[in-house]
Amino acid sequence: MRDKVHTILREVFVHVATPIEGPGKRDFGDIDILVATEKQPVETNDGTRGSSPKQLLATIQQALQAERAIFNGAEASVNLTIPWPAEIASTIDGAAETTQAIGDESLLDVDSLQPRFIQVDVRICASTGQMLWILFKHAHGDFWSIMGSTIRPFGLTADEIGLYIRIPEIEDNNRKLAKVFLTDEPKEVLRFLGLEIDSYWDKPFATADDLYEYAASSKFFWIDPEVKDGEHGDGVHENGPGTTRLTVVIGQGTVEDAKMQLKSNDRRRMNQRPVFRGWIEEFIPQCREKGRFLPSDPEMTRERVRVHVRGDAFACFPGVEEEYMNRLTVWMEEKSKNNAISIIKDTVPHDLDPQRRGNLITALKKIILMDDESFGILPERPLKTPGGMYLIEDIRNWITENWQGVYEIAWQKQIERAREGMALKQAKKEKADKGEV
Repeated sequence: MRDKVHTILREVFVHVATPIEGPGKRDFGDIDILVATEKQPVETNDGTRGSSPKQLLATIQQALQAERAIFNGAEASVNLTIPWPAEIASTIDGAAETTQAIGDESLLDVDSLQPRFIQVDVRICASTGQMLWILFKHAHGDFWSIMGSTIRPFGLTADEIGLYIRIPEIEDNNRKLAKVFLTDEPKEVLRFLGLEIDSYWDKPFATADDLYEYAASSKFFWIDPEVKDGEHGDGVHENGPGTTRLTVVIGQGTVEDAKMQLKSNDRRRMNQRPVFRGWIEEFIPQCREKGRFLPSDPEMTRERVRVHVRGDAFACFPGVEEEYMNRLTVWMEEKSKNNAISIIKDTVPHDLDPQRRGNLITALKKIILMDDESFGILPERPLKTPGGMYLIEDIRNWITENWQGVYEIAWQKQIERAREGMALKQAKKEKADKGEV
């Protein structure tokens, strides 16, 4: 059925593909298809070439003769319900092999006279590069659920766009800003993770155990035989001369311990994805029992390993270190500035007249944050480091000693500005009364 759908879609698109299936898949479940590059793009009224995603999705629905369709414009995708060909159904030997469900209803019941359908999910990719990455990201079923839970503690994240390294100082406040792009090239990702490429990415794994062994061969994986207080046992493992095997443990002691260390979405996957559940509940406990993937340096902490991973990322991906450090610097400077503003507001006495207090705070911001000399008062020494970080205690002390002087000067300047404003307003009024422009 998948091949038939591919053939139909190749009449519309140059590239049509389905991610490599998970190990041992035998059911007739949903068919996931990616397409890219319209074959016969037409010139539109605005001079551009090619149909819009909405038009292409409608074309896909018509080409596959779908009876129902759910469109997702944001992802340029569509979920289609199409008739199951009678010639395919008649060749199925027994309904037991054809009971993949949509909700609670069987996709195919050989003995039933009711119409039979299958769900086909099609996504239009903006480029062949995007298509190759998504094929990689969704290959082998639960592979990236397994790898994601392995590399996440070391500051690495893979999503629908590519592989990223996260900035720890930022991620708790702004998860999107904390992600620095590394690559969307599958081969580069596999090399960085220490995984072999040949023979593993052209067909499914025969069994879930084969998939587990492959994932565990990553340099980012190990199992600690016991847990230390406050740690998950992350560490590094020497893997030959001049090579450091950076690794993560997913669970210690019991299966329940392992579950508790997973993120909530990983725990949900365990309930919904049997292969991922087998990784947590069977493969890892068995490896621990047999003493496999044990670290040679049990004192290494997750934080130290994360620093090591960051160094490897800087070395492997040109330009990443500069982007990472620039983003961190801007973030830290902004955070330091916000802290300085908070200290200014907190240090100024709260029992002052509200209007005059607000005027004083504005003046102090100009003096401390903008080096404004117009008030005739400046700190004798800088209130921030050469790196641009504000010295909070120095700011607090300076305000405590000098706010009264700034208070009077700032208020006098405010009175002068008010008088100038009133005079200007009066002059405009007089010109208007005389008919002058």
